[in-house]
Amino acid sequence: MSLKDKTIVVTGGSRGLGLGLVEALVDQGAKVTVVARDPTALAAVEQKLSVAVISADVTDEGAAKRILADVRPEVLVLNAGATPRMGRLDQLSCRTLLRRGRPT
Repeated sequence: MSLKDKTIVVTGGSRGLGLGLVEALVDQGAKVTVVARDPTALAAVEQKLSVAVISADVTDEGAAKRILADVRPEVLVLNAGATPRMGRLDQLSCRTLLRRGRPT
């Protein structure tokens, strides 16, 4: 699958593994939007890689929905540091995933 010109959102993409993924996606010609909480780190990524950036906490359901509605990604890379509740993805709701493993 070619990633050239694909619209991709990477959460937690301002450092570490996420930043490495962003760099690789940009190298493949993807149109990347990086979402992270640290505006300073995001500014550095934006300047270095010429990608779109959004400062947000994706564990906030409203923020996550706005980002998806505004960007409309073809690919979504969930790399933010939250620990999700485990289970079959087809049986988990967004609300359940956002609880970060806390009991219901």
